Amino acid sequence: MAHAITKSKCELNVSILAESVVLEGESQELFLELLAEIDGESSQNPPVEHALVQKMAVAHWLQFRLWTLERTAIHHQIRKQAQPVGCKEHKATCTSMAFRTLADESRSLGSPDQLLPSEPREFQGAFVT
Repeated sequence: MAHAITKSKCELNVSILAESVVLEGESQELFLELLAEIDGESSQNPPVEHALVQKMAVAHWLQFRLWTLERTAIHHQIRKQAQPVGCKEHKATCTSMAFRTLADESRSLGSPDQLLPSEPREFQGAFVT
């Protein structure tokens, strides 16, 4: 009986987590799959370990979101620059110009080294044996 209550509580926490993290237009199913993949098959994890697994899943999800936002902003800027005059340069040059415009003028992108996330402190020693 206690196991059923714990499992039910865990499922509720996961549901609340998904609703808190996943934005409109994103897939809760994909987030839950990511969480399950990181968490593995064991539902016997202690609560602290389960909380850290959830934080790891959220960190992965946010990283994917940032990559998606960056990609779509750059694609939009490439199309925007191509409309009035057309970018007759090599595709990599057009991408570089779009990135520079976004980084310099809109501040929606920082420099490439600023875009790389630093490793969260709670995970620094997670895989040290």
